[in-house]
Amino acid sequence: MEFVLRKINLENDDFLRFLGPQGNQMMVCFQIALWVPPPLHSIKLNVDGSFNPVSRRMGVGGLFRNDHSCWVAGFTSFIGLGDSVEAEFLTVRFGLQFAWDKGFRFVVLESDAKEIIHTLQQHDVELSHRHSGVIVFIHELLERDWSVELKHIPREANFPADWLAKDGARNDSFVHLLEEPPPEVETLMLRDNLSVR
Repeated sequence: MEFVLRKINLENDDFLRFLGPQGNQMMVCFQIALWVPPPLHSIKLNVDGSFNPVSRRMGVGGLFRNDHSCWVAGFTSFIGLGDSVEAEFLTVRFGLQFAWDKGFRFVVLESDAKEIIHTLQQHDVELSHRHSGVIVFIHELLERDWSVELKHIPREANFPADWLAKDGARNDSFVHLLEEPPPEVETLMLRDNLSVR
């Protein structure tokens, strides 16, 4: 996880009175999760899965950005009915397959689903695992002739992928490949880009 410490001066009299007799000014540090571009000549793939517990609808979404933080491609899709864990595994599968098909060979895949990333980093899969089929498929993708790094990131550093996944769950279209970012994603990417300056 990558964080940046930011300092702020709190000068609001009401807040300072609430804190007690610390003086006229107080220095506070807090952590902000930031999106970080991939290494030179690499592609970063941010993915997320979406699941509605009422309707059981699953959606997946992801976006590819280059080492200059620029949009390269993206995807969003409704993938049927299931559960939240399945949605997260399937978004990794879709994203990796799309990356391979696009010819990307140096990929950093990021997801805010910590358990999914942890499971995929294990080399042995229990066949009794409920989602062993998709896990085995993902491992086969990872074993191809390319470099893929799997990373867990905080949810706050994955908002564009989150928007795409929720869009996929809302719609009925299967695998919509995006050459341009939707305006909402463009706004979220701008936020990410401002954070890396």
